[in-house]
Amino acid sequence: MATIVFFTHNNISTLDRFEYYKQDIEALAALGHEVVVCTAVWQIPLHFDAIFIWWWTHALTPVLLSRALRKPSIVTGTFNFRFPEDFHGSDYFRRPGWQKVLIKGAAKLSSLNLFVNQLEFKECTEYFRLNNTGYMPHIVDSDYLQGPSRTRKKVLFNLAWSGKQNLARKGIPELLEAVHILKSRGQSVRLYLAGMEGDGREWLLENIRRLEIEPEVQYLGYISREDKIKMLRETEIYVQPSHYEGFGLATLEAMGCGACVIVRDVGAVKEVVGDCGLYVSSSSPQELADVIETALRDDTLRGTLQHRAVERAKNFSFDGKVERLRSFWEQLGVADVRERSTKARNRNEAAQSGVKGYRVCANCVMDTSDPKITFDENGVCDHCNTFKKRVLPMWHPDERGARILEKKVDRIKRDGVGKDFDCIIGISGGVDSSYLTYVAKEKLGLRPLVFHVDGGWNSQIAVNNIEKLIDKLGLELFTEVIDWKEMRDLQLAFFKSGVPHIDLPQDHAYFATMYNFAEKHRVKYILTGGNIATESVRNPLDFFYYGTDMRHIRDIHKKFGQAPLVNFPLSGILRHKVYLRYVKGIEVFKPLDYLPYRKKDAIKVLTEKFGWQVYPRKHFESRFTKFYEGYWLPVKFGFDTRRVQYSALILAGQMTREEALAELADPPFDANTIAHDFEYVATKLGITVTELENYMKAPNRSYKDYKNQLYLFLMGARVMQLTGLDPRATKR
Repeated sequence: MATIVFFTHNNISTLDRFEYYKQDIEALAALGHEVVVCTAVWQIPLHFDAIFIWWWTHALTPVLLSRALRKPSIVTGTFNFRFPEDFHGSDYFRRPGWQKVLIKGAAKLSSLNLFVNQLEFKECTEYFRLNNTGYMPHIVDSDYLQGPSRTRKKVLFNLAWSGKQNLARKGIPELLEAVHILKSRGQSVRLYLAGMEGDGREWLLENIRRLEIEPEVQYLGYISREDKIKMLRETEIYVQPSHYEGFGLATLEAMGCGACVIVRDVGAVKEVVGDCGLYVSSSSPQELADVIETALRDDTLRGTLQHRAVERAKNFSFDGKVERLRSFWEQLGVADVRERSTKARNRNEAAQSGVKGYRVCANCVMDTSDPKITFDENGVCDHCNTFKKRVLPMWHPDERGARILEKKVDRIKRDGVGKDFDCIIGISGGVDSSYLTYVAKEKLGLRPLVFHVDGGWNSQIAVNNIEKLIDKLGLELFTEVIDWKEMRDLQLAFFKSGVPHIDLPQDHAYFATMYNFAEKHRVKYILTGGNIATESVRNPLDFFYYGTDMRHIRDIHKKFGQAPLVNFPLSGILRHKVYLRYVKGIEVFKPLDYLPYRKKDAIKVLTEKFGWQVYPRKHFESRFTKFYEGYWLPVKFGFDTRRVQYSALILAGQMTREEALAELADPPFDANTIAHDFEYVATKLGITVTELENYMKAPNRSYKDYKNQLYLFLMGARVMQLTGLDPRATKR
């Protein structure tokens, strides 16, 4: 097994829009490789075993890096070697001289060049005198092999990015002219155009208006993968009259969905379509109109070609690509592990089980991305063993717990007699705190003041969820707004410090504010949604340092902060763990630990009773935490917090290991929105995207690089473990 860098120059937020990227990433993972996706050279880790690069134009630098590190490299993509003479697009020979140098250099210096069509494989091998070439065509994903829909319509469909040059290459001007001709003949015709929007969009719409075919042509713009498959399955005819195609993946997908395809015999088109489609011999709109009319009128011919197309598409299979890749990697000396299944969860297991030094727990999904993890002789991690030996015996979400809870609630009510409220509940808008608020009011009969800290990062969903809950329960909400200038300054200081725990200022503000409020108003009980059921596995200390280490906070702020913390709430460990608890008598209580708390059931109650809206993941009620846990931490530091969250659910019997592995097969962030999230965080912090990117590139640091009081936390955690107050207390 190897760590393979998948490199392309495209923005990471758009990668999922390109089917060919998805195919290759999944094929590499299916071989058992750990795949690290990079879209900039600086993102490439130095520990990789090989690099797989898309596009020769952008390949030279990563190829040189791989040679410097003595690692093999593969470059692939559509080469666009030589366009037909009647089409003046940017093939190799029409590119600027400097681009030719980059392309030729990458081809010569890479370990292997993989061409997606036989034509360019032969032409480039001969022209550049290469001895490092291979052939690996694109494939059609099984999602496209469902066959035609029963509600198929006699309409035309075309997929093309609406960049000016691309529209010209795809033959869209001729296609619009052909629709105009068909309309003039009295032929009923309907054409749908879809694809990512480019600089030719207005030109396209203007030509539709100029030809007076607006009723016949509908421009859909970008459509999702699901909608694309639906359109292809419902379309009788797919028209792609390109001037050149390096492969024709959209045509192959249309064939897999059972469409009759109309194409032009250029480039690699015939390698894909064979005798399973209709061809036009030129760029003549008249000829194209004739062929479309034939396909619309001849049901028998159309049906025959549709059947052939589906069968031919099956030859371009995922398994075939995997076997080709296996052979190529073996030639380059890169080890692999044979997959047991092409399903995502098994690909994920295969992609991890053979890495040198890598291990994943046989019981949960914690792995060696936790630097201090250990395993017993059965391959079970210390998180699971700690849960079994220390946590489980002390956890009572049963009748015994119900009795403990009843006594505690009676005491809270007695102590609250004559007061406006008998306790405060910290609410973030997340599942745990929201459900606790409901239980406290409706099930336990308490009179809580609901306390919310606005640190400047609330998502609109969180705001709405809190409002719905408070309104329907008839409770009072108190919101403390943190001084944003100081919050921003402290958060930027943590970004600049290079430590992974950049969420610490936000967490500290929440708890310090709540403790300060409780002390000021003499509230004896703070109820929180913390619970063993979903939080029994502790986050590793290397990535989640203690949030109340004042020495640590002050040292980082002193080194990187710009303004004094005058209004920012602060509370050290000795103050809230000793002084407030034992001198002021303020007690933190977690009622959910004494109830049969199941996350899915809680969500169901909240959604049905309050119209509460679900978040994609735990802690995503904060836009900063969503960015931090979903992108910053896994990308910069290599730790995915989902492993902690899912492992806790596995131990609590609320999730299977197989379900967790299937979820982990997907990236922790949404590729469609991450670019927007990145920009939002930068703008909110008052810095440029470039500055935020520079923080991402900066060397990684640890809590050990700054002053801290770790010894206090370790001593306190040990005491809490021995006394049974918190068997999970120690971070490692």
